[in-house]
Amino acid sequence: MVGLAVWALAFPRPYLVCLAALALLPVAVLPLFNRLGADTGAQARPAWMASLAGLAGVAGVLLALRAGMDFRLLDWKLSLALGALLGAALAAAVAPQLLTLPARLVMLALALAAALAWGWGLGVAANGLFDRAPPVIHAAKVLGRRVSRGSRSKSYFLDIAPTNIAGLGDSVSVGFSLYRRVGVGDEVCIDEHAGALHWRWFKIRTCRPDPAALTFAPLHAPFRAS
Repeated sequence: MVGLAVWALAFPRPYLVCLAALALLPVAVLPLFNRLGADTGAQARPAWMASLAGLAGVAGVLLALRAGMDFRLLDWKLSLALGALLGAALAAAVAPQLLTLPARLVMLALALAAALAWGWGLGVAANGLFDRAPPVIHAAKVLGRRVSRGSRSKSYFLDIAPTNIAGLGDSVSVGFSLYRRVGVGDEVCIDEHAGALHWRWFKIRTCRPDPAALTFAPLHAPFRAS
């Protein structure tokens, strides 16, 4: 599971293979989950079921994290509704086997949370990957830079001049690579995408060409070294 997390969050390459693996793993586990649930003795059932459920759950959460970072939504409501629908369907498919475990309520709650994350991530990834419309590009001046420090991490923000992008605030979180390349008074470009499911999403970048920015995805280059 640690290797899966490193692949998904630190080095998702090949990008489409990584997303496909995260999206399909929870579904691929289902037949094995149900078949072994019927064939395995009661004493061995909790151990292997927890392992399979944990692997599928981690994949679902990682899909949500990866998609949320790469396709930053401006329109949220429909994505949450679709995520709830897909997640509920996945959770319902595994519920009969989970209810046979001693800690069935805990397992069911964890499975539901992971399934909801998977459903939302699947919708967001599909909305971005299959978006073929050219983006609308907006330029905004950087008015300020700030760092938010947590107990174990730092978050980087750019305060930008007002834009006409509905749903985008005047403070945007960015990666460290972009944060260190722009200063107060510089301009950043914001690509506003329509979304294949009509859920608008955006990507913020420097306006000048950046040959050092590595692209891992062939469609709209959502994952960059910024």
